[in-house]
Amino acid sequence: MITKPEKYTRKFVLLELSNMLSAIKEQDDLIVLGELFSDRDYSPQRFSEWEDKFSDDEEISESIKRIKSIFETRLNIGGLKGKFNPTMTIFNLKNNYGWKDKTEQEISNPDGSLTPTVRIIDERPKKQE
Repeated sequence: MITKPEKYTRKFVLLELSNMLSAIKEQDDLIVLGELFSDRDYSPQRFSEWEDKFSDDEEISESIKRIKSIFETRLNIGGLKGKFNPTMTIFNLKNNYGWKDKTEQEISNPDGSLTPTVRIIDERPKKQE
């Protein structure tokens, strides 16, 4: 049985990630990971595959985290500054970066009853101006 040589070697992936980081640094208008793959001869799915395949390789893992972090930060800042559509920014941050509006947790006692939520109210007198 003849097998094809592995194309996506550690050396190849490191070079590609380095090129991606350079492109991101040079082009401030890149805001979505998929934009990096428009001129490459493989799909964005490869990026996820590399993340899994090289999860034990610190250099590759750190490069992937850095790329994702840059895009997450750009989206966040662009959304806060009103540069991007707020709905799409929120959608992207929630679906691609694990952001949440809020986390609610129901706490129950061993007897099955719920623990009431304690609300702290500041009742200090307000300063007179």
